[in-house]
Amino acid sequence: MFDLKTLKKNKLLGRASVNESDFYDFICRDVLERLLMIDHNFKDILILQPITDKLKNNVQNAYPGAKIDLIEDLHELSNERYDLVIYAFQMHWLSDVQSFLKEVGRFLKQDGIFFANLVGEGSLRKLRQILVESEMEFSKKHSPHISPFIRFEDMTPLLQHSGYIENIIDIESLELEYKTPIKLMKALKKHGEGNALINRQAYSITKNMYRDLDKVDSKFIDYINLISFVSSRKKGVVKMKKEIN
Repeated sequence: MFDLKTLKKNKLLGRASVNESDFYDFICRDVLERLLMIDHNFKDILILQPITDKLKNNVQNAYPGAKIDLIEDLHELSNERYDLVIYAFQMHWLSDVQSFLKEVGRFLKQDGIFFANLVGEGSLRKLRQILVESEMEFSKKHSPHISPFIRFEDMTPLLQHSGYIENIIDIESLELEYKTPIKLMKALKKHGEGNALINRQAYSITKNMYRDLDKVDSKFIDYINLISFVSSRKKGVVKMKKEIN
């Protein structure tokens, strides 16, 4: 589904923008807030394909005595086992999610926890629609501009079929506001989230489409549906801390 060379190139080019991004600041804070709700003493932590250096810093500050490993690929590991594996805002770029989930499970301790978040179905719905409408008006060709995303209701069976017995999953809608659709597309590309589909077409946006999509009326608002989950391969592991009144 995805051109891995293009995807890797996009991620490398977007690294500086990600480190300075308010959106990714929110993602890092959200990851940490969710982890701190879990009643678990994490001592061995793996951050897989860290989206920004801030993520490691936040996790290290929250768990000062923990050993934290950062890797780009699970194949770099051998016999390591972790209390916690974090995979933040990357899973929507996987072609085979189920195989990946099973692979992560190999590196969890018996009472280990896997946390991840990803872009879910319904995200960038307005941008997707306006691109199709512009193509219908100005171009005879259609090119996929936005990846298909996982449905929220599919996450539970995906995790269960991959060996995760205990799962807490939720979804929240994040608002994105830009002056025009083109400004949003440029921001996505700048942050390494540009089109990496294998069947994309080069230069699929014509000059007329570009002018149409860059018209400033007032503001362009779209949404990302962020799916987050905490999972374990053993029951009774994912326990929430009790609130203290």
